[in-house]
Amino acid sequence: MRFLDKNAKNFVNFSLLLIALLIAVTVFFILMYRYSTIIFYNYILLIAAGVIILMALFAAVTVFSVIHVYKAGYASSLFIVPVKIALKLLFPLVLLIAGIFGGDKDEIRKVFVKTNNLSVESNGRKYRPEDVLVLLPHCL
Repeated sequence: MRFLDKNAKNFVNFSLLLIALLIAVTVFFILMYRYSTIIFYNYILLIAAGVIILMALFAAVTVFSVIHVYKAGYASSLFIVPVKIALKLLFPLVLLIAGIFGGDKDEIRKVFVKTNNLSVESNGRKYRPEDVLVLLPHCL
């Protein structure tokens, strides 16, 4: 990860922590499945473990997409959908994990802003100046 800047490393670290937590919960459910004696609970736990595995794989794909777009400086058509999903779903979870474990949320927000800007720029749309809303803090 030495090719990533500090902000991207922070994002990757907390994303990997999120994936590790999902895997840990999956292992917990699998162990409950293994040692439970009630068949119905076994199926529920197996389904829950499968869903969590899918979520962990989905998180891994979206993290890879965000890092690719972040490093490449543009979002190709292959990465636009996973990046947009990551911006809506993954970043809030990563911010939550960073808050719980004392990470720097501002660094993660910087990755969010840059990735969002790259995603919007890659759409190829042109906006008229009267259609753009610029929001500034009141202190400026």
